[in-house]
Amino acid sequence: LQDPRRRRVYRSARTLSASAMVFRCTNYGANPSDATNSDNTSGPGYGLINVALDSFAVPATPLAATGATKPMWLLSNVEAAFLVAEAAARGWLPGVNDEEAFKGAVRESFRYLGLSDAQADEYLDANTVPTPNPRVAYPAGGSLTEKMTAIAWQKYFALNGMQGNEAWTDWRRFGIVQPPLSIAPERGNNPIPRRLLYPSGEFSYNDENVPKGVTQFGKVFWDL
Repeated sequence: LQDPRRRRVYRSARTLSASAMVFRCTNYGANPSDATNSDNTSGPGYGLINVALDSFAVPATPLAATGATKPMWLLSNVEAAFLVAEAAARGWLPGVNDEEAFKGAVRESFRYLGLSDAQADEYLDANTVPTPNPRVAYPAGGSLTEKMTAIAWQKYFALNGMQGNEAWTDWRRFGIVQPPLSIAPERGNNPIPRRLLYPSGEFSYNDENVPKGVTQFGKVFWDL
C-alpha cells in the first residue's frame, strides 16, 4: 500500500540493502535457513526502537529507577484515537465526525513514528483516488461493516510492533483481519488461541472458582 510507516516499523534487510530499502519477510513457522536469517530479512525498524528509547521515557528516568513509581503508559495515544473512531462510527459519540476521527487516528499513528500529517494525508489520498482500497479508504457513506473494515485494518497496521495484544483482541472482536497461521507442522490443525489459560496457581489456591473444561480455543463471554 506504499505505507511510509513500513520504513519505521521494519528495517531493510541488511545484506540486500546496499543502495535501496529492501523489505523481506519469511513465513511464520518456516524452518530457519541462511536465506531467512536476521541479516537477510527485515527485523524491527529503527523508528520503533527510537520511540521505545526516547518517547516512552516521559520523563526520562535512569536505568536504575525501578518499582511502582517508574512511569509507563497504559493506553497509547494511537490506540485511544482508533477507539474514538470506532465509537464515532457506531454512533456512540454524537457530534463527532467518524471520518475525521478515523483520519485523525491514522495521523496519530504517523506522528507516533516521527512522520508528518502531510505524509499521512498523502497515504490516505493515494489509496482513495481513483479506486478506494477498503483497507485504507474510509467509506463515509458506507455500512458499519465497511467502516469497521477500514478501522480494523488501519488499527492493525498502527499497532504493528508495539501492541500485539490489542491486535489479538481486535482479531477476536472484529474477525476482519485474518493473519496467516504458522506453517510449522507442530501447529497441526490448531487455530489461533482465543483466550489465555488460567495460571496453575488458580487451580492450586482457587480451584472452586476456576471454570472446568476451558481450553485456549474456547471463546470468552464477549467474543461472539
